[in-house]
Amino acid sequence: MKKTLIFFTLFILVHLDSYSQEYSIKDFNLDGNIDAWFKANFDSANVKPMIGALPIVSPPRRRSSVFFVEKSQDWVTADLTYDSHFYSNAKLRYDLEKQVIYILNPLSLQPITLNQNLVNKIETELGVLKARKDSKGYYLVLSKGNNFSLIKESSKHSVVEGTEFQYQRVDKYYLLFSDRKEVIVNARSLLKRFPDYKKEIKKFMRTKESRQLKSLDKEKHLIHIAEYCDSIITS
Repeated sequence: MKKTLIFFTLFILVHLDSYSQEYSIKDFNLDGNIDAWFKANFDSANVKPMIGALPIVSPPRRRSSVFFVEKSQDWVTADLTYDSHFYSNAKLRYDLEKQVIYILNPLSLQPITLNQNLVNKIETELGVLKARKDSKGYYLVLSKGNNFSLIKESSKHSVVEGTEFQYQRVDKYYLLFSDRKEVIVNARSLLKRFPDYKKEIKKFMRTKESRQLKSLDKEKHLIHIAEYCDSIITS
């Protein structure tokens, strides 16, 4: 018990000194389990994932969701690399309207807001999320090549439809190079981006596999063409 209280006191001092945000002690179990909980889930020496104001996270609505994963009412299970520390089986939700990611405290089920500046990457079944460097929010890595990556940045805003409000989603695609990112509207944008390979790209777009993908899923078609472009360009 004494060890727990000393640890908790240090946590509060670090918290107040570094962030000056409110945190409620009611969300911690001070009967001795907090040491084991930090060790099992976050590493007792690294309390940074737990620092932040306590948000209120409403569950997804049945017909419209503000979150990145739209078809599930559950928290997404992911592997989180945070401040160069790896944590497995974290429960997360990405709010596309506020552009923040919440992690679920497994002890109290209280959501905590992650510090975007300390998020290295988040590995989910949908792909890898990384923090944007030029704005608030995260991007999804759709494909990673030797010359560039194809990424997607998503956002949502609420609109009123009749007597209800819904969330409208906007997805934007980019080619991410080591020193810049460039907007990509669709697969044909790659013809303009790589004019020296226009003939080869057009030929690849006419293949049976490319045409089938285009009719079934435009995003998968874009990934397919982008990966081909990365494989043939030399710089």
